[in-house]
Amino acid sequence: MDYHCQPNQWERDLLCGIWIVQTLGQGCCYVDYQGTYLNEDLLGQDARYARPQHLWAEIALLDSVYSIFQTVPDETFTFSGKPVEKAETRARFIVDIVAAELQKIGGTKVVQIGVLGNLLKQCKDKGLDIIGTDFEPEMIRCGINGVKVHHGDENYQLIQQSDVVLVTGMTLATDTLQGILDTAQRYGKKVMLFTATGAHFAEEYCNTFGIDIVFSETLPHYMFQGTSTINVFRKKTVNS
Repeated sequence: MDYHCQPNQWERDLLCGIWIVQTLGQGCCYVDYQGTYLNEDLLGQDARYARPQHLWAEIALLDSVYSIFQTVPDETFTFSGKPVEKAETRARFIVDIVAAELQKIGGTKVVQIGVLGNLLKQCKDKGLDIIGTDFEPEMIRCGINGVKVHHGDENYQLIQQSDVVLVTGMTLATDTLQGILDTAQRYGKKVMLFTATGAHFAEEYCNTFGIDIVFSETLPHYMFQGTSTINVFRKKTVNS
């Protein structure tokens, strides 16, 4: 499904594809706009043995399989209304947790990788020292909501200068997440991931990738009307 919308005045023009796989449950992966096609060869295959040709299809398929497993999130947040309202509510919830983590470590600096306007606005309104990174030329040239946006090629330098790295889940589909994590972990930075991509295997983001906090948003996502859910998972420590 291709999606093009601006949920509210604070948000960027969202232009993306949403690839959904249905097995016993639904799995999802966000991709480039008009960047995918229907893999009809997957229809009717046993999901345990299917071998998609593309990473985005593999992620969505794996997510659909994980959707049937019971998980125990550390926190669950449900919110409803119209997209114009939900976009702000979602961002406020995420940023409140970001701010709480910063307070614990005595930090103020956040780099947000894969810019969302509402997240930047909420960080700025909370008095956090926020910058963004992206690959969209207009975003880099103009910034958004009074926040400067750097080119994504500067991620590794900016991660070193931050206290918290707030990352979009699309970095899994673009195969850039591991490099971001390697840099953050090398310099002892907290990583927080907000994701609809692979939302059902959020615990694996923590347990396998070592991400500190994951905001896992299952279908229906905040851009659609109705009730949405964000499950929060935290990396387990020896004492937790």
